[in-house]
Amino acid sequence: IGDVEEDKLKSRNFFLEDKSVLELYNARLAKKLEKKILSLEKEIKQRKKTEQELQKSEERYRLLAETAGDIILVHDIKGKVVYVNEAGVKISGYSREEIKNMNIDVLICPEYLEEAKKRYSKRLSGDSNIYRYESEIFNKQREQIFLEISSSPVVQNDKIKEIIVIARDVTRRKKAEREIHKLNQFMQTIVDNANVWLTVLDKDRNVVIWNKAAEEISGYTCEEIVGHGNIWEKLYPDEEYRNEVKEKAASIINGETVENFRTTICRKDSQTRTISWNCLLYTSPSPRDLSTSR
Repeated sequence: IGDVEEDKLKSRNFFLEDKSVLELYNARLAKKLEKKILSLEKEIKQRKKTEQELQKSEERYRLLAETAGDIILVHDIKGKVVYVNEAGVKISGYSREEIKNMNIDVLICPEYLEEAKKRYSKRLSGDSNIYRYESEIFNKQREQIFLEISSSPVVQNDKIKEIIVIARDVTRRKKAEREIHKLNQFMQTIVDNANVWLTVLDKDRNVVIWNKAAEEISGYTCEEIVGHGNIWEKLYPDEEYRNEVKEKAASIINGETVENFRTTICRKDSQTRTISWNCLLYTSPSPRDLSTSR
């Protein structure tokens, strides 16, 4: 009986000790769980804060994109449009939904397609450089729009995923440049076909225009004369006489109007001709003296 009672006592003591160990273990586990929960709560708060900041940042960038005067367009590596801003919608004439269903090639004018294909090929090979170039697109009304473009890739895991295109509408400027070019060609035609010797001098008395009549009368070609100041030595070999003519030319450049001022020139073949000057001053960013001679 005594041994049995002693065994019971030992079992009870072991149970009590085991219970104490479990309570200690549970207490420590509870503290660890509490710390873990606090850490998770902190992480969740930080993540929410980051997400909120990211959302605000995205909203700011979206606002900037949507209010920009330039076209901002994003397309994937195959050319399919995934985003276009309000300026792109307005300039192209297409709705946002219409553009998003398009491939970028549909908008590009045919004469620019070959260059576009070359750029796409470079992108596919991994070229991540920024491209700057000019191109033309058709709007919905099939009108040509001139664009100055900058395109750069979006790279993820060392692979190009999308292309961001920023394009400025320069149609008015380009049309103005073309009109100026046409006008210059028209003016050049008039100058070349005038039946009088027509010469334009800059402020340093260098020839900038030498028409066909001037070539025929003097015997000197445009290539021999334009851009040089040696016309005086060629036409007026006598130094004293040449200085008199150059002084008169200087007076014209300074504002004097001349009519029927006669000089005798020496042609390239050494024959002489008498010419009559009629001059006026043309004021521009670079003043020029417009002279005609008969």
